[in-house]
Amino acid sequence: MNSEREIGVLGEFADQRKLWVDPKSLGCFHRGRREHDLFGYGTQDRVFKITRGAGYGLFPTPLDVVSGMISDWFGVLPATPSQYFQRLFLGNLLYPGLNRLEGFREWEGRFCIVTSQPFIAGRNASEREIAGFIKARGLVRLCEATWFRPDDHLAIFDVGGSNLFIDEAGDLVPIDVIPVVAEGALLETLLRALRQLRPPAPSV
Repeated sequence: MNSEREIGVLGEFADQRKLWVDPKSLGCFHRGRREHDLFGYGTQDRVFKITRGAGYGLFPTPLDVVSGMISDWFGVLPATPSQYFQRLFLGNLLYPGLNRLEGFREWEGRFCIVTSQPFIAGRNASEREIAGFIKARGLVRLCEATWFRPDDHLAIFDVGGSNLFIDEAGDLVPIDVIPVVAEGALLETLLRALRQLRPPAPSV
C-alpha cells in the first residue's frame, strides 16, 4: 500500500475513533530540525511530535554504489505511514513506553501523525554508552551509525549521540534512532555488510 492509500485509511480511522488532534491543546510550538515539529517542549511531562516534510520520518534504503565504505551502502527516503508506525513500535521494544500515538492532524497542508514521548532531561550519550546499550541487545556494529542483529533482522540506523540521551537516572533512551526489521534488498545489503566484517574462516 502506498502513502496516499494509507493516508486515506488513517483518515477514516481518525474519523471513526475521533482521533483528530487540536494543536492548540498541546502547548507551545517549536519548529523541529528535520522529521518533526514539537509542542510543549520542556513545559509538560511529555513532548508532542508532529510529522513534517515530504514523508513520515525517514526509512533506510540500500544504495547501488561501489564503495569499500559500508556507510556508503545505505541512504534514507521519506517513510510511508506504515513504515513510521513500524519505527514507533520497534522503538517501544527498545525502550518500553517511549512512543505513544496521540492522533492525527491536517497541518500546513499535509496529513500528519501526532505522537508523544516523555520529556527527558539529560545529556547526549557517549559512544561508549551507546555501544554498551546496543551490544546488550545483541546487535553488531556495521558502520558508524548502523547496527544489525542477524538472528531476527533487526537493524538500527541513525545511531549517534544526539539521538540517544542519558536521563537524570543514568538510563539511556533511544529517542530518535531508526529501528527496522529488514527484508528484501535492504536485508541482503545488511547481510553483505556483516559478511565483509566477518569473513568466513578458511577451510582446512
